[in-house]
Amino acid sequence: MSKLITIIKKAPAVAEGVIRSTLNIRTTIMVHREENYCKKCPLSHNAEGNYTGHCDSKKGGCGCGISAKTSQNQEPCPLGFWACDWFKPDLFNEFLKNNPIK
Repeated sequence: MSKLITIIKKAPAVAEGVIRSTLNIRTTIMVHREENYCKKCPLSHNAEGNYTGHCDSKKGGCGCGISAKTSQNQEPCPLGFWACDWFKPDLFNEFLKNNPIK
């Protein structure tokens, strides 16, 4: 039941992300999140090292499609590397060093 409640609470943010990514109504910050964080993150790559376009929930990610997730204004990175108006490049680079894409 609590998972259903969480889904219902996040529905407006998810809808925003899907609409923005589908219609390509994205800000520079939204594109920056995707290009400089999500596409370089091991959570968005499969075991062969190929980019999947999803933040893998089995690896600690949110399970979202990357383009829709980065197009939301209120939902941060599940690992805390970015949010609405801030980024943590040093923390992200340290994470990448310890978790390289295979």
